[in-house]
Amino acid sequence: MNLDFKNAKVLVVGDCMLDRYYFGKVTRISPEAPVPVTRIASTNDTLGGAGNVANNLVHLGAACILIGAIGDDDHGKLIHTRCNAGRIDFKPVRSVSQTIVKIRVFGDHQQIVRVDFEDPLFIDSKAKSELFKSLDSVFDEISLVVISDYGKGFCTPGLCSHIIENASRRNLKVLIDPKGNDWTKYKNATIITPNVKELLEISGTLIDNEDDSVCETGTRIRTTYALEHLLVTRSEKGMSLLNQSSCSHFPTEAREVFDVSGAGDTVMATLAASLASGYDIVTSTRLANKAAGIVCGKIGTAPIELTELQAAYSSTDNSKVTSTESLLQKIQTLKNEGKKIVFTNGCFDLLHRGHLHLFNEAKKMGDVLVVAINSDESAKKIKGNRYPVNSEQDRSFVVSSIKDVDFVTIFDEVTPETLLTQIMPDIIVKGGNYSVDEIVGKEFAHKAVIIPILDGYSTQELNRKFQSADID
Repeated sequence: MNLDFKNAKVLVVGDCMLDRYYFGKVTRISPEAPVPVTRIASTNDTLGGAGNVANNLVHLGAACILIGAIGDDDHGKLIHTRCNAGRIDFKPVRSVSQTIVKIRVFGDHQQIVRVDFEDPLFIDSKAKSELFKSLDSVFDEISLVVISDYGKGFCTPGLCSHIIENASRRNLKVLIDPKGNDWTKYKNATIITPNVKELLEISGTLIDNEDDSVCETGTRIRTTYALEHLLVTRSEKGMSLLNQSSCSHFPTEAREVFDVSGAGDTVMATLAASLASGYDIVTSTRLANKAAGIVCGKIGTAPIELTELQAAYSSTDNSKVTSTESLLQKIQTLKNEGKKIVFTNGCFDLLHRGHLHLFNEAKKMGDVLVVAINSDESAKKIKGNRYPVNSEQDRSFVVSSIKDVDFVTIFDEVTPETLLTQIMPDIIVKGGNYSVDEIVGKEFAHKAVIIPILDGYSTQELNRKFQSADID
């Protein structure tokens, strides 16, 4: 699948700052104090904070409007110039305070020190009035909002509430990179993306960077602040995505970490560009995870490039687990080549030998076997709130590892009838002890076949054995 974000137009609101980098070589230890003497070879200025989110968005091919405060100084002018040069529609709010600048010194590719220049933010009443006018003038031309809160004072409770309320009326998603231990101002946002440290701060409890701990605490926080999703970034553990129906984990994509500066901004920008372009939350999270892995291999606040993300995504785009959109494209190509398509579906929660028998027999009937798996939400509707035991990501991963399976996709309905109207397979196969007439969607296939259950192997039988077993 070719990634395309050109139709996305994202509003980014937040703390703007300038990131300045000095790169050099350490030649000796200072005689004045036990510190390295760094001979500077080059300097680089980049957009930081909310500006870095905006910079990442335009490098991904999305359009971006940026609203943030800068001082009436040379650094503020430089931010404005960089935005104009980078195709960012910057609507600055004039602050009485100086523009925030973060200076990082690198010697031999190692960060030695960071120096921050900033004052408490002060915006007068006239500038505040202009800020809300700027916001209200762009709501109807955007497809998504990002609030990039660095805790510098720009993202006030009044500003955040105004954005969330107006976005909600227009059915716009609001993504927030949070700061601080009071998220009341973020209530009813679509997605908040804390790291583990930020999740600890807001929860007020000790959290281990382990799946169960993150899921338990994250679920409580998501519910408290009425969030649709909570995406926790977990350093070397990757990411965890929580919503009403599941807690899913995405292993890190980073291969070699040189610098984590700006990685959170890249995650936010990629997530925003993807969701604003119509990609689903799981695909968007996977893309954000890949983007984070790429920028962690760079030095300094460097944006993700669309070509880099496309290359990383394409390396796994031929994997068996695929979105419905991508699956339909591939199926049409295979049909044009004269391939016979076989389809089966189910929850496939506790995989056993009976399932393997089903897949093996089904594959014998054609050239390509497509397995459609019930999402966590639809599985609960079928089997009750105690199920599924394994998340849709885990179930699809396990099924995709079976050699007879060619493609795996996830569907949200209780039955795959809608999906079948799109795929129109040659053969639909079900495992069970009932008649062909009972197969849902059989009219959308040329042929329907029942594979009898393998004696002694069924999910119900497996559950019975577990319940009767004395397992520590």
